[in-house]
Amino acid sequence: MVDLQFPYTLGNEFAGTVTEAGPDVTRFRVGDEIFGLALPRQLRPAADPVRPSLSTGALADYAVFEADTPALGHRPAALGAEQAASLPIAGGTTLAIMDTADMAPASPSSSSGPPARSV
Repeated sequence: MVDLQFPYTLGNEFAGTVTEAGPDVTRFRVGDEIFGLALPRQLRPAADPVRPSLSTGALADYAVFEADTPALGHRPAALGAEQAASLPIAGGTTLAIMDTADMAPASPSSSSGPPARSV
């Protein structure tokens, strides 16, 4: 059982803009567009023991994240914040399923659906 401390802010996946960075943070700067996955600090037992990705809760207007984790990254300019925020869990699950099923990403010339028709 996890002992939650209230007020408790939910949220794991996020996309946003860095508004402040600690003095030892070199990977991110103020103004960087980032996205990622972070567990609320109360869920530390479920996080990676070496490089945990923990936060104060991603559904807040402002949240604090561990900067030294592979679960955070710079958001590509061509990817909107809404799409980026949905990638960590949904995208990770999709990749895991494709890997388990030994599936390769579809190429433009292959499709699992019916052929396109022009009208």
